[in-house]
Amino acid sequence: MHCRRLEVSEKSKLLDGIPKGNFRVIEVDPISGREFLEGDYAKKEEAFRIADEKNKERRKAMGNVRYVYDDTGECIRRPLDVDVAA
Repeated sequence: MHCRRLEVSEKSKLLDGIPKGNFRVIEVDPISGREFLEGDYAKKEEAFRIADEKNKERRKAMGNVRYVYDDTGECIRRPLDVDVAA
């Protein structure tokens, strides 16, 4: 699965320094483009769970979304990977 770099800007400092073996959840405001560190997680499943739960809780179509990145900065989970209607 591959995410386009439009979700988190290519120059984002949030993609730097992800601890080896960890997974980073980044929150993105789709309107302003601002990015926020949600957290680093040792287990991929935990990062997916956190991101998925937050994405399902979105109140508005343009609400903030969460993406999961591995320690190389590769996007491995995006909001479209989850059925938000569930």
